[in-house]
Amino acid sequence: MKYIKFIIAFFILFCTFSIKAQTMFMGIPVDGTKTAFYTKLKAKGFTYSKKVDGYVGKFNGKSVIVNAIDNRGKVCAVSVIDRYSSSDAEIIAAYNKLVYSFRNSDKYTTEYVTETEYDDSDTSTNLFLSSKIYESSFFQGGDPTKNVWFKIVQLSIIDYRIAIKYVNVNNMPSDDEDL
Repeated sequence: MKYIKFIIAFFILFCTFSIKAQTMFMGIPVDGTKTAFYTKLKAKGFTYSKKVDGYVGKFNGKSVIVNAIDNRGKVCAVSVIDRYSSSDAEIIAAYNKLVYSFRNSDKYTTEYVTETEYDDSDTSTNLFLSSKIYESSFFQGGDPTKNVWFKIVQLSIIDYRIAIKYVNVNNMPSDDEDL
C-alpha cells in the first residue's frame, strides 16, 4: 500500500513539474493555435474588425487592437496596441502609469525600463525630435520565458500609441531554425 501511495505521489509531482508555465494575456495562455486563442478572446468580449485587421476590445481601461502572432502553428506572442491615438503628454502619462502598475504588481519582475521622466515644457520635442526611447520589459512571475514588453510608438507627428507584446519565448523561432 505504501508503495502505491509513493508511486501516486511521484506521478503527481512529475506531472506538476512537467507542465510548462505559460505567458498569459487576460487569463488566456499565449500558446496553442490562433483559432483557439481568438475563440477565448471573443469570449472576453473582443470582436474582429476588418477595418483594423484585428480584434477590438477593452484592455486595461482602453480600447485596443489585439493580434496573435504564431510560429509553426503555435501562438508565440500577442500584440496589443491602442486603438486611438493620444497626444504626446497623454501618452507619456499613460506609459508612466503602465510602468508604475507593472513595477508594483506581484505578478511581474522588472527586466528593464527606459525613460520615465520628461521635461513637460515641450513633450513633443522630447518624443519627436529627440532620440529618447520609451520602452519597458517585465517577466511574468519572474520567469524569463514569460516576457511582457511595451513601448511608445509614433505613427505620425501627432499620433502616439502604446504597443504591448506578451511573448511566450518557448514558442519563438530559434536563431538557427531556418538555416
